[in-house]
Amino acid sequence: MRHTLLRGTILAAVLSLSLPAAADITAGNQAFEKGDYKAAIEFFAEDLKASDTAFEANLRTGEAYRLLAEQKKALEYLEAAEAINADDAQLQYLIGAANGELAGQASIFSAPGYAKACRKAFEHAVKLDPAHVGANRGLITYYLSAPSFLGGSKEKAALQAKELQKHNLIEGQLLEASVFMGTKQPEAAMKLYDDIIVAAPDHIQARYTRALSTYGNKQYARALEDFEYLKTQRGSEKTKNTGPERYAAYTANYYLGAVASKSKMDPDTGIRNLEEYLNDGVFDNKFREAYANYYMATLYLMKGDKKAATEHMITAKKLSSEKNLKKLLKQLKKDIKRA
Repeated sequence: MRHTLLRGTILAAVLSLSLPAAADITAGNQAFEKGDYKAAIEFFAEDLKASDTAFEANLRTGEAYRLLAEQKKALEYLEAAEAINADDAQLQYLIGAANGELAGQASIFSAPGYAKACRKAFEHAVKLDPAHVGANRGLITYYLSAPSFLGGSKEKAALQAKELQKHNLIEGQLLEASVFMGTKQPEAAMKLYDDIIVAAPDHIQARYTRALSTYGNKQYARALEDFEYLKTQRGSEKTKNTGPERYAAYTANYYLGAVASKSKMDPDTGIRNLEEYLNDGVFDNKFREAYANYYMATLYLMKGDKKAATEHMITAKKLSSEKNLKKLLKQLKKDIKRA
């Protein structure tokens, strides 16, 4: 441990000695906030060279690569930032998130290593900043989903949600509701969601989380109410910058289209919502655009437009080879042929 700390100190010192004194990181940050992550990475490349911006530039470059679904590349920059300052809660949150995502994609041999690094980083982040919502959410999700031999614990998840409520009542309650869902207590979860929204009807994340829960339980009428509200928040002050509120508002159109497809109701409205979603171009993960095209294809097929259905099916296939989507597209191809 002592040697590791010494190496980190030496590396940070060498980095600071070899870097120019100053740089302006504004351009990269502006591109990042607009969601243009590739442009942001190019801007940050210059900022990596200056001592006063090296930490933030490495952190933001790593964050950009993570949002581009290049987690291994992200970790290269996040670990470079960690060599400069390991005691930053946002950095540790991002390291935890990237490792967690890699654990989900990895083989059974390498997944445990990523999982342990994920938990360690999230726990470090929460220790540094007990009010960090993302780190608390990540840690609770980890506790709920990981096996016990990797540190998973539903009891720890519940305690963590209660702990966050000391610093942020509503966010802590939202995470407590997610614990209820994760421990098969949907009625308790929905009551808590409803109580939160009565107290804070304009809380975007509360609306979004409740909508996802009702959508997941096929309570489409209830889900539609929240997704319709969230749709009205696109472009509002709360959703102007990149972050959970922005994704919640802009992803509402996606779910409105998905509900139309799954419930086999009102294909025209479903298509219109998905067109708006694709035109907005605010995607919270790399699969969402492909699934939007899949749902568009199903809705066009409902209308009897086999040509448009086929076009969107092909687009979805080009965009992603994700396992579940491949199964859905295979079935859709059969449905189009039979129509």
